[in-house]
Amino acid sequence: KYLVDPNNNITHTELLNYLFSYQFINHASLNEVLEEKNTTGIFSILKAASNDFSITELSRMPLYELCEELIRLFKLNKTPDAYVQFFLDEVLTYSIKKNNNITDFIDYWEEQKLKSSLIISEGMDAVNVMTIHRSKGLEFPVVILPFSTTQKKNGKDYLWLNIENDKLPNLPSAIVPVSKALQETEFVEIYEEEENKSLLDSLNVLYVATTRAEERLYILTGSIKKKVEELTSVTNMFVYYLQNTGHWEDMKTVYTFGNATPHIAKKKSETNLSNIKLETFYSNQWREHIKLRGASKVLWDVDLQAKKDYGILVHSALAKIKSEEDVETVLTSMFLQGFMNKEKMEELKIIINDIIHLPELKPYFIKGLTVKNESEIVSLSGDFYRPDRIIFFAKTAVIIDYKTGEEKSEHKKQIFGYADLLVEMGYSVNEKLLVYVEDGLVVSC
Repeated sequence: KYLVDPNNNITHTELLNYLFSYQFINHASLNEVLEEKNTTGIFSILKAASNDFSITELSRMPLYELCEELIRLFKLNKTPDAYVQFFLDEVLTYSIKKNNNITDFIDYWEEQKLKSSLIISEGMDAVNVMTIHRSKGLEFPVVILPFSTTQKKNGKDYLWLNIENDKLPNLPSAIVPVSKALQETEFVEIYEEEENKSLLDSLNVLYVATTRAEERLYILTGSIKKKVEELTSVTNMFVYYLQNTGHWEDMKTVYTFGNATPHIAKKKSETNLSNIKLETFYSNQWREHIKLRGASKVLWDVDLQAKKDYGILVHSALAKIKSEEDVETVLTSMFLQGFMNKEKMEELKIIINDIIHLPELKPYFIKGLTVKNESEIVSLSGDFYRPDRIIFFAKTAVIIDYKTGEEKSEHKKQIFGYADLLVEMGYSVNEKLLVYVEDGLVVSC
């Protein structure tokens, strides 16, 4: 989450809480960060917790490799942890079946994290914790129901009723809340039917819960709620049963039925493998062991790749700049977040100032213009588009799109597509400019 949005205060709080809890930082460091109230303090803390922490390097990694690297950086692999390993399995599955986008995975995990659970081998000596609904159709030697105090709930909160009242000729039907007040009306039968359905639902769930045990069943209930005979809770149901079978005693709190017999373990299949306990969490940086070697400079142009990387950095900075006065602030922020060193920052400042002062671009970087950087446009078909920069003048607009690499025909096709969308929105497009950041070239379309 921090890599996606380094300025999110909630993420900062979660990070500080973790780092403090696991003694990566002390009280003094924590107070210092809280007093600064900016991203500089957070980044310095992360850097102190792990010298190899680099936003630039981490942001370039594929999703699974990124997660493994974070586990190593923040020492989550000191001891084997089944939950961490299971999480990595989830990440790997997602990256194979879906994509490697961090933002998409965060959204996916927010939905799945409470639904996902460890998959444990049947041969393992462990306790399964599950809901009553998930246990349906299964059986276990011993079952414990720890919270058998559920209140009976109505299946519906409201009921539609057909009203035949001469005083309300224009109201043939109405929706009313399900409450005891209906017992005093002509709709008492409908109310009682709904109550009986709710009771039956509760009994069905209780039946499932109490028929999963092969040998022993332990039920932990609570105190009696209201009148026992009203069966308003599972506790009342058990008390009602004990009273009607003559077993109930006012001061007694533990009831036992049947004869306890020793548990006889079933023989394990000979094909089952014995459990192996890991002593450590094995995770290594593969890049330290595998190196790619360029056999030919024609195939592996290192200078060209460095040029492209630099172009991407320029592109990222321009996406945050609205006017020429923002250059210093934006580059300083990127430096503090670890995207570049001081030397690179000074180089980048010169390059960006040269770009935004080009004759074709300078009028569109003055202060006071209405600028939208990387704002999404939704087409009538529901597709999303994100032009790099749009400048609005009343009912006219100028589109600027930054590109890395060489000129391509699809670049013009893309910017014309943006223009068509703005025309559909009621704007006329005065200029469409493609900016090739590595070469400082502006192409008017």
